[in-house]
Amino acid sequence: MSETARKELQLAFCPGCGTFLQKAAIAQSEMICPCCGKDVVVSIKNGKVIVFESRRESEQDPEYMMRVRAMTYLNRMRKAK
Repeated sequence: MSETARKELQLAFCPGCGTFLQKAAIAQSEMICPCCGKDVVVSIKNGKVIVFESRRESEQDPEYMMRVRAMTYLNRMRKAK
């Protein structure tokens, strides 16, 4: 029977509000924080977690920004209940 090495999972949190974003052993992704609506980049590699705010001003189209605002508004409404 062969043994496979299992990597330890790392956790990533939003740098703005501290909301949990992702759990993985290796990851490279861009996402929107479900709580504060910030665009963040998550990089998990070799046991190190790097999370920072994405700042691509040229890609901010109005439809995308409306989705971000709506998602942030709905999450705040859920927390208020």
